[in-house]
Amino acid sequence: MYVLTFVMAMLMVLIAMSYARLQQLRDAEAIRTHFIYYTQQRELSFFNNEAKHRYESNNVPASSAKTNGHNGPAKGVSRRLSIALLVDPQARINQPIKYAQESFFLKQLITALYSRQEFFRKAKQQRPNFLDELLSRLATQIEHEGEKSKIKRARDLANIDLGEEQLNEIFYKILHGKPISKGIEKALTMPKGGEEGVESIEKKEEEEYRSEEGYLSLLDFITVNQQAKIRLYLASPYVLYALLHDSLLVQEIIEKRREIYHQLMADKLSKEQGKQQLEHLLAGYQQREFFDFSISKVNPDK
Repeated sequence: MYVLTFVMAMLMVLIAMSYARLQQLRDAEAIRTHFIYYTQQRELSFFNNEAKHRYESNNVPASSAKTNGHNGPAKGVSRRLSIALLVDPQARINQPIKYAQESFFLKQLITALYSRQEFFRKAKQQRPNFLDELLSRLATQIEHEGEKSKIKRARDLANIDLGEEQLNEIFYKILHGKPISKGIEKALTMPKGGEEGVESIEKKEEEEYRSEEGYLSLLDFITVNQQAKIRLYLASPYVLYALLHDSLLVQEIIEKRREIYHQLMADKLSKEQGKQQLEHLLAGYQQREFFDFSISKVNPDK
């Protein structure tokens, strides 16, 4: 009888200890989640403050940026996100703040593109910081193997071996994409997707790696060319979301530039007026320094 009582007592103790341990794990996970959110907000705030500081120190209004003399984009402007510093080890050393910004925006872009894909979710569960690992290994391998001379276009990144099977698999998937249905892509909305415009100034860049069903290739949205600003009028919703991190604002931009295009084609609006309307959308946003607001008669929805 005493043995039974002892066994029951021990079971009760074990149950109590297990419950306490479970509660500790729940609390730890809650703390981890809040910490990740906190650090992300701090990181975004840091970059915004840095952008504001440079903008104010230059004391040059965004509307006064130099153009090609025809209300067109300034030299170096692109609808794609530049990762020039990622493939240039010396530039990373010389411009650490800019490289940190570039890496942050690239992580935001990759997340916006693939967060709903099974391979991304699985990697996130197994390795919460896998994007940091991927970019770190990519930068290290480029520096170690001297790949900069080979990376003339973004698709040359596919030649890089990250030295780790899972990261190589993820990198392959995001670079190559998976065929996406033509009828689906136009219907996607942020942060699920959107179709970026085509601009003649980028004919020398790599051709878009579009497919017919599945998910898009990262190569559609990045360039290894150094650039000054991102073209707000033609940039993909994914790129806009990566920099602004505000899906409602991105949708408002998409609707506004569509409206500008139709008014421009009907001669109801000048390019300068359209530019001012786009500038007004980002009035008060510190990220505005990353954008070029020039307008053209290229349809931003195609």
